[in-house]
Amino acid sequence: MSFVYRDITRTGTESGQYEVLVNGSQVGIIIRQGSSWLVVRPKSNNYESQTFLNKQEAAQHLADLAGINWQA
Repeated sequence: MSFVYRDITRTGTESGQYEVLVNGSQVGIIIRQGSSWLVVRPKSNNYESQTFLNKQEAAQHLADLAGINWQA
């Protein structure tokens, strides 16, 4: 299963701010801050305290929180 990263700034560049989708369902937003990635759950204005080294790990964490088996 793959993740789709949609740039939420709509600038068409590598903004570091992405909506993450799995099978067409939004699982959250990831934001690059320096060398780390922050995750924001859907319908939340706060990022989680855990940070990630790359956007794939951040997306996998969001899928896990949503109860989606991304390894299928």
